[in-house]
Amino acid sequence: MNPLCTPVDTQVRKGERASPVVFWKISDREEQEASDEGAEDDRRSRVFARGYSVFNAAQVDGYAAPALPVLPEAERIGHAEAFLGRASESYGLLS
Repeated sequence: MNPLCTPVDTQVRKGERASPVVFWKISDREEQEASDEGAEDDRRSRVFARGYSVFNAAQVDGYAAPALPVLPEAERIGHAEAFLGRASESYGLLS
């Protein structure tokens, strides 16, 4: 049983099957390698993958999702406009 479900007295229904999920992460790391001419910067990528078995919340008896805070409409619009502004600068969107 999932240890995250235990504290709130929930239980995955009998007969439910887990879904496989793979977490991928690519990280760039910088290394300096000494050579006869001096130090050179070398960027290398490292790929990390880890598999998990997960259950959907609908497969768990006794689980109630926590209530999410709802921002006022003006604040939501402001956040969306700021996000789109950054995206258009970074990726050339909405030109």
